[in-house]
Amino acid sequence: MASNSLLDMLEEGVSYGLDGLKILIYGGNTLGKTPQAMRFPKPLLLMGETGGSALKGYKRHIKSKKVFLDTVKELTDEKTLTQYRDKFQTIVIDTIEDIIELFEIALCKEYGVKDVGEIQGLQKGNPNGYSVYRKEFKQQINLLTGCGYTVIFIAHEENVPIPTGENDKDGNAITKDFIQPKGSKGDKSSSRFIRDLCDFRFYV
Repeated sequence: MASNSLLDMLEEGVSYGLDGLKILIYGGNTLGKTPQAMRFPKPLLLMGETGGSALKGYKRHIKSKKVFLDTVKELTDEKTLTQYRDKFQTIVIDTIEDIIELFEIALCKEYGVKDVGEIQGLQKGNPNGYSVYRKEFKQQINLLTGCGYTVIFIAHEENVPIPTGENDKDGNAITKDFIQPKGSKGDKSSSRFIRDLCDFRFYV
């Protein structure tokens, strides 16, 4: 019988591979974000939009939350994991805004509301809608990375004016543009939690 004692542990080195990493690539349109992501080892493109339709490679169009869940289940099934890991290493999600929206839509249908922000106020005891879909989505991503896949999120950019702390001669606040992943403006925005979830974030 194998021992799980800490005394029997062997020292491990630092991992320099991409296994299990979460990466965000964001920027404007037609900059080649998806083609660059598809250059990572053994990629599978999960498309929430048609941007990758012109690319050569393994692709699946994600039309609903169920399709996404079924795909993750297929990729992480212990019975066939070795075969899938031989074929795929990088899971490219393009775009993250589109996939997250599918989770929001499914949750709205479940509770009969138009926006996930309405769920908690609909009835006493209802959960926070934003927390529900984010938790579920994170679980799916953790399943993928836990099995050794590298997950790359593709996102668009947005410009947000940030106060500099200084005022102009008329007393108006001076701002400067700050470029960030689209949907990161507020705590309730769809992409902010993805930005914080990632190990690396690249702007192109």
